[in-house]
Amino acid sequence: AQFFNSRMVEEGIADAHQRRRAGFIRYAWSGEGFYRSPVGQWQFTHEPDPSRFKYVIGGDCAEGLEVSDNDVLIVIEIRHDANEVIGFWRGKEPSKPMHAMMIHHLADWCKSSATAIERNFPGNSVNDQLAQMACRGLYLQSRRDEGDIHGGMFPRYGWQETARTRSLMLGQLQASLLKAWMPNNDVDTVPLIVPFPEIWEELRTFVMMNKKAEAARGSRDDCV
Repeated sequence: AQFFNSRMVEEGIADAHQRRRAGFIRYAWSGEGFYRSPVGQWQFTHEPDPSRFKYVIGGDCAEGLEVSDNDVLIVIEIRHDANEVIGFWRGKEPSKPMHAMMIHHLADWCKSSATAIERNFPGNSVNDQLAQMACRGLYLQSRRDEGDIHGGMFPRYGWQETARTRSLMLGQLQASLLKAWMPNNDVDTVPLIVPFPEIWEELRTFVMMNKKAEAARGSRDDCV
């Protein structure tokens, strides 16, 4: 069974394709920063304007290999009436130092208020390198050091997915999308606008299997 509301997903896909036809701005990234390019992998609905809005960066790191999942980064613009995904990248970056540098440049460009990169196996290296770069808004999860008899704390950077945090994240995502696409519902949350078809396509193939929400066989859920 489809996890996300099917009517909402189909309307979201149609709207996203219409927005794309209206035109997105393409950017590429070099080791020195972002620049406009008609063949760039980065897509933006408009340029970030940190003088007016706050921005949050979210990301999922993969191994960067051809047979592995995709690396994904998104930029969310925080507004009074709604939040919107304004920037999106999906690709493969095998060099985790380069991946970290791209995120660092992105956070500086947006003056990111929060930069939350999942702390999975490849994400450990990326988060640690971002910490060394003093990346803007890097998500910090403090955990008690069980080996310290004084109960000391040590820093762990990045967002840790657990059964609990995954459930909370998916529930909040579902509620925010429903608020954007079905505003008459009673969900008390801030709407999230998603204008990129690639994200909606992965939401479409995100299903419940064996009592777990995950990508359908043959599909991926890196964007989710």
